[in-house]
Amino acid sequence: MKVVLTTVGSRGDVQPFLALAQALRAAGHNVILGAPPNFKGWIETYGIPYVSCGIDVQAFLTQHGTDTTSLAAVRRNMGMLRDSLEPNTAVLMDVAKGADLVVVGALQLMGSTVAEALRLPTRYVAYCPQLIASRQHPPIAWSSQTLPGWLNALGWRFNGAVWNYFLRDPLNAIRKRLGVAPIGDMWSYAASAGMLVASDPALGPLPPEALPTTEQVGSFFLPNESPLDSALETFLRQGPPPVYIGFGSMTDLAPAATSTLAVQAAREAGCRLVLARGWAGLDAGSDTNAITVGDVPHPQLFPRLAAVVHHGGAGTTAEVARAGVPQVIVPHLLDQHYWGHRIERLGVGPAQILRKHLTPRRLAEALARCVRDEAMRGRARDLATRMHTDGLARAVRALEAAAAQQRRETA
Repeated sequence: MKVVLTTVGSRGDVQPFLALAQALRAAGHNVILGAPPNFKGWIETYGIPYVSCGIDVQAFLTQHGTDTTSLAAVRRNMGMLRDSLEPNTAVLMDVAKGADLVVVGALQLMGSTVAEALRLPTRYVAYCPQLIASRQHPPIAWSSQTLPGWLNALGWRFNGAVWNYFLRDPLNAIRKRLGVAPIGDMWSYAASAGMLVASDPALGPLPPEALPTTEQVGSFFLPNESPLDSALETFLRQGPPPVYIGFGSMTDLAPAATSTLAVQAAREAGCRLVLARGWAGLDAGSDTNAITVGDVPHPQLFPRLAAVVHHGGAGTTAEVARAGVPQVIVPHLLDQHYWGHRIERLGVGPAQILRKHLTPRRLAEALARCVRDEAMRGRARDLATRMHTDGLARAVRALEAAAAQQRRETA
């Protein structure tokens, strides 16, 4: 079958779809991946057919920062999504002709509409159970994860109203032009045809409000057997397991200050440091107990570390969990707060430290606990044994079943 995959966002949004594209191709299917232009070269190194779809989120975050909660940020971010509706529609209407299935991820708002217009089955892939409205957790933009159920429910009503106010009318205008019925609620329409939750139930199970069509299949890990580079390998062998600090696709308005903070925290905790450059451009400088790295294969590195400090992206959280080491989450935005809360609840890491509250002392205390708390380290090792290893295979079977059902219904 021909499958169109389309997602927008950061690397954490694109990498799982690249892994899914590889898995579908290995199963004998034809795939095309629509993703933002800054990922073109990377995707094409895997031999996956690519089409540009969505804006360069790295450039957007570099210019505007990671704020998602202030009124100005909401207006700016919703404006970016609104402005992307028409161009994304044009791209997807072209590439999805003759497809058997459309798979949508992250903030790609037009995939489901295009599938409806072309009478194709569609599935939405979420990376976190928090995308499902529930009394058990607040909307993804909220940092507090311990609110009472009634307040979470009220938050979801407010969240829906915001999305509808900014995006429902322009989306429905496009739907009218394409000959499909208008939608009533922005947040729920993508999931109504079926949702795959690409995260591990051992990390965060589905809430009771999940629809019967929702299936939690496990995380999508991109296969990577590349060896570590020689400098990093030498550093790892020169002393005890170091800690890792890196914030992935999160940008930083003061990278030099954050780099100094990371080096100081590791030094105060008595730890050697692997500092990931990431989109923030961090650099440990000439510190003899630290090394700065670029893009490194996490499956080869994380099991050799004493602890991992990161931003709380769904993919990184899962990678650390399956490596069996403690983790410290420093959330910047969206579902990163959910994962920080889950890691604390599971006892495989200390309480999350909000990015705006991050200090050398707080981070050093968290690192010291990760390194010295044997009970926590044991729980992290146990969690690794309960992680699914077949998330991609489960997803491929679910997508094949969706396409087969459509063929039966139209026969």
